[in-house]
Amino acid sequence: FSADGAVFSWGCNDAGRLGVGDMKRRSGPCLIDGLSRDAIGAPVVSIACGLHHSLAVTASGKLYTWGSGLSGQLGDGHRESRSCPVQVKIDPQNDQVAVWSARGVVHFAC
Repeated sequence: FSADGAVFSWGCNDAGRLGVGDMKRRSGPCLIDGLSRDAIGAPVVSIACGLHHSLAVTASGKLYTWGSGLSGQLGDGHRESRSCPVQVKIDPQNDQVAVWSARGVVHFAC
């Protein structure tokens, strides 16, 4: 991502894993509009990318996920893939989010 928080992706786009709103492959960087400061109100400060889904955390502490969600890994309460970033609702009693990646698999805990 860029210094001002803009997020870009490219490559294979199965299950919408690029977050650009469709399933077409991209051979060069494409802006993820759903993660723009105008769209979500704060810049992205951290990203974790896995084989089939990704996560982004904003400066205000919001968590967004996109890509394959068939096993519930997006954390949005559904078992569907998302081609655009969706906000994961975090328990207001626990406003901490931990995101990590191991061997291409992204995990998160709230």
